[in-house]
Amino acid sequence: MTWRADEAPGIRFRQRGDRKTESLDITTYGRNAIRDAVGHTVGSLDIDLESVAAAAIYQPDGKLPYRASRDLPIDNQAVQAGTVVDRIGDAGAATVPIGLLFALADDTADLSVAAFFGGGGTASALACSGNLQAKGLADLDDGEVLPYAEYLRKRGYVVSGDVAGGVRTSVSRTGDDRSTNDTGLSPAAVPTVTASRSRLRGPARSVTPGSSSSGLRPPDQGRFGR
Repeated sequence: MTWRADEAPGIRFRQRGDRKTESLDITTYGRNAIRDAVGHTVGSLDIDLESVAAAAIYQPDGKLPYRASRDLPIDNQAVQAGTVVDRIGDAGAATVPIGLLFALADDTADLSVAAFFGGGGTASALACSGNLQAKGLADLDDGEVLPYAEYLRKRGYVVSGDVAGGVRTSVSRTGDDRSTNDTGLSPAAVPTVTASRSRLRGPARSVTPGSSSSGLRPPDQGRFGR
């Protein structure tokens, strides 16, 4: 097992208890920092990397594992064997261990690698030989497949409903304070309201539910889409 602790401020991270990940959203900077950290830790393992049959690489999305391992002599087939984010979604710090369990469950993979990356530039890697059958892996493929908009509603990021006047609204909430007022929105949240006009005529207008009897507010405070 190998470790690397380096300073890379602003890389995507999520503190314990936080609902959202934070970052500077500088993609090139982030990808380079992750690729350098993963390459250093995996490259420092005392193994023949060309013999790796499965690799579970840091995977907040389905593309980054391949980019992070680009400088390593590990083929894409091995990376695919340890990539599960495209099947179970981003499970945070648990995604790589789950990918490693899937890799170890493959009887044809004699040598597996896992590479972890944490906020601030910290990374670690380990190598495993042999196989391991873990219970519950098959259940992960039995989940319900949802459209992204429905996922947002189930997680509470978006709420939908009908309001007076025939305008269907979809309100995005930000902030963790979910206490509500007479509008049904969190006081700490800054909502973005998207409405489609189903029974009213005329151009789309910006609205805030409960803001006034007319339901109108200045256009610069919201966005409207058909």
